[in-house]
Amino acid sequence: MTRARLRHASGHVALTALLAITGGCTKPSSGWWMFQKDVDHSGYVVGGMGKSPKLYWDVSLVPGTVSLTAPVFGLIGDTARVFIGSGYGDGKLYALTPSTGAVQWTFTAAPSSGFFGAPAAANNNLYAATLGATPHVYAVAQATGALVWQRPLPSVGRRAAVA
Repeated sequence: MTRARLRHASGHVALTALLAITGGCTKPSSGWWMFQKDVDHSGYVVGGMGKSPKLYWDVSLVPGTVSLTAPVFGLIGDTARVFIGSGYGDGKLYALTPSTGAVQWTFTAAPSSGFFGAPAAANNNLYAATLGATPHVYAVAQATGALVWQRPLPSVGRRAAVA
């Protein structure tokens, strides 16, 4: 079971991940393969998380009060990643190593835009939508953060989500 939360402390936003797994996490459990575990989104963990989950890492990604999307987990072969996007003022997608929180790559969206709504990881790509002066939906390679394709979105004043 993995639980992540955002916190505001001393003028910055930090992503804190609590991994209730013994040892480092390099590959997600086959029993927890999507958001909230299964197609019913039960979020149920056999045996529970225990009383004292271990804090593995706490990393600051953005300055000030820039918002962050919900984290998404992806698997490229046997390599796991945590993907998270940032809003206006930063406008980046980040790929983190689950066991350490180290940033593996970043992808920067068009100027004056930011990521809102969780990205989606599938078919070795990460899909995410931006809001701003030039809203787009992007597909980037999960392994490298290289742009695969981008498409403009109509500017309708609403947030777009990728599912």
